[in-house]
Amino acid sequence: MGTEAPKKGEMAYVFQKPPTTAVIGMGDFIMMPKGREKMDWECELAAVIGQPAKDIPLEDAKNHIFGYTIMVDVSDRGGREETQFGVDWLLGKGHDTYAPMGPFILPAEFVDDPHDLGLKLTVNGEIMQDSKGKYPSTVMFSIYELVTHGASLLTMEPGDVVTAGSPAGVGAGRNPQVFLKRGDVVVASIEKIGSLTNTVK
Repeated sequence: MGTEAPKKGEMAYVFQKPPTTAVIGMGDFIMMPKGREKMDWECELAAVIGQPAKDIPLEDAKNHIFGYTIMVDVSDRGGREETQFGVDWLLGKGHDTYAPMGPFILPAEFVDDPHDLGLKLTVNGEIMQDSKGKYPSTVMFSIYELVTHGASLLTMEPGDVVTAGSPAGVGAGRNPQVFLKRGDVVVASIEKIGSLTNTVK
């Protein structure tokens, strides 16, 4: 389950990525779908659920997290425009291989505060995102708030993953915009967890 931060004071928007087709591991290829040329990157902290969670209080959220890993929320920025029906999240987020994840899960007991972990992403060695050790200012909800919110919508089960937004520096936010191309090497890193490397094919 991924998140997009809305205006302050509103609840988070959530979307789902198909677990058996979108999730890939270290070294796997990010496949560019036919006719989709605006693939973007978002390096995100991912919380792996360890205990079932449904309608839990905020103060109990951390007890349902087994550990933390890295996820790249690959996003298709070339989808249809927002309409009266809202945004087409499946088109934007749900393609095969659009959720690189890993390479390890850092147990939660070794993380004093997950919001202090620095995030960085490079494309072909060039730094695109770098939170410099601070929880991204663009993220409006803590990981605990997101887990609590997700558990209010559905039952979170062991192995489910909740991601927590991305630092500034995505391709669509640049001037001029930059998108992934075939052959690009994406390396996402989070302090204490490691680095996740994938190539666009």
